Amino acid sequence: MAGAGENSPSAGHKGEGTKGAPRILIVEDDALLGMAVEDALEIHGMEVAGIATSVNDALRTLETVPLDGAILDVSLNGQFVDELADALAERGVPFIFLTARRVDALPAAHRERPVVSKPFREADLAEEANRQFGPA
Repeated sequence: MAGAGENSPSAGHKGEGTKGAPRILIVEDDALLGMAVEDALEIHGMEVAGIATSVNDALRTLETVPLDGAILDVSLNGQFVDELADALAERGVPFIFLTARRVDALPAAHRERPVVSKPFREADLAEEANRQFGPA
């Protein structure tokens, strides 16, 4: 187990998990879909740092867990993820939108970010995750 502060966001290294796998935060309010995303990432060698079901949960995780990337639903129980997308971008954490919404529903400042459409195929999500977060 890492010593205190070794995995803090200020430690100056990537959030790689214990096996060197990219550490990814899933931000999804649908529990079953969140678990499906988790399974897809883990099957393809990535480590899931957690599943946040609200913007506040995700922001707390961002403050305490080093991350290599995030997968964001655009709306969590009616709350748009603009603040979270901005915070991830400010920290240089790449992210992918996973949504059934049109591109114009994405936060305006982040419409150039990659999108995987719901319903998603595991292979499509894994391919985009590898492209954005690096292979496991």
